[in-house]
Amino acid sequence: MPMTAASQLCFFRKVRSMFARATVGIPVASKKKYRASNEELLRYRNLACLFCQVWPTLSTRLPADEAKLMEKSFAEGSSVDDDFLPFLDSRPSKIALSMLRSRKEEAKKQEQEKQQLIHAEVAEQREAVTAAQWAWFQAALKQDQQMLEKLQVVPALVKSKLHTKAVSKRREQAAAGEKATKGYQDQGLPERV
Repeated sequence: MPMTAASQLCFFRKVRSMFARATVGIPVASKKKYRASNEELLRYRNLACLFCQVWPTLSTRLPADEAKLMEKSFAEGSSVDDDFLPFLDSRPSKIALSMLRSRKEEAKKQEQEKQQLIHAEVAEQREAVTAAQWAWFQAALKQDQQMLEKLQVVPALVKSKLHTKAVSKRREQAAAGEKATKGYQDQGLPERV
């Protein structure tokens, strides 16, 4: 990884801070033994380069105070190193704030809240659909009840019409019978002499 001016500054601050932390309380003559090995220095260098490449983008996703604190923690200690060390091995093509170990829990919590919100919206929609179906069912039931009430009147109406027709038919038959009887009576019997 190429070193920029920012990554060089970050690297030197980190090495100096780690050395100062490791040699607290040790006499100056003995401090030489506590210098970082070439492997450690290479790891810090690569870590500083990676951090300086991705941090400008990642820091925009954080509040300004929190971003400054995290940047300072990276340069002056090793607490933030665990967030970025896995990227040195995996070398992902893209890095997101949610990929940092310290942010995974927060990202999971946000995702769970998002999923709960989606589930709540779906549940509300389901309840609205159920309520609409219930209202439609009640309206259809009322309509069916009205239809049944109308149908209960139909047999009596049909019976009444049939009775009227039967009475009319009997009147016609009575009138025809009376006419026939009268005609027979008017025709009369021949007189006997």
